[in-house]
Amino acid sequence: MKRPLLVTIILVVVAACLISVILVRHARQMLEAENEVYAMHVAPQILINYLHLTSGTWPKSWSELQAATEPEVVAFGRKVNFVKIRKHVTIDFSLTSCEVLSELNRGASPIVPRDAVYDYADDYNMKELERTLQIYCPADLKRTVTEPSTGEVEK
Repeated sequence: MKRPLLVTIILVVVAACLISVILVRHARQMLEAENEVYAMHVAPQILINYLHLTSGTWPKSWSELQAATEPEVVAFGRKVNFVKIRKHVTIDFSLTSCEVLSELNRGASPIVPRDAVYDYADDYNMKELERTLQIYCPADLKRTVTEPSTGEVEK
């Protein structure tokens, strides 16, 4: 009689441990997904500010981008966290602004999440970055940008 009770207790403890591990892993994945979304929304905003400060020049490095960003800049109610952004986003610093616009026009992006949780191609901030790049690049690189939320066309 003691043996079945002991086996039952062991099985319950093992099941509880497995459930705990699964829940912790899922919670970490959710946090990482939230951090990626934050980084992918903030990175274009920082780049837009940088482009305006430098008359349309694309940054050559993270340090160059960070140096031009005010430390008190707030995005989504928080101070910009470059460590978090760098951890979750890759930016191609080898391009010029107009090359970035060309990439965006082709459907490619020089700003990509390291672990894609969501498709950011139609994200409002990416469209805003594209519109900002159009200000500084020749007319032949410009194209119509469709607003993702409304479907309205803006030139």
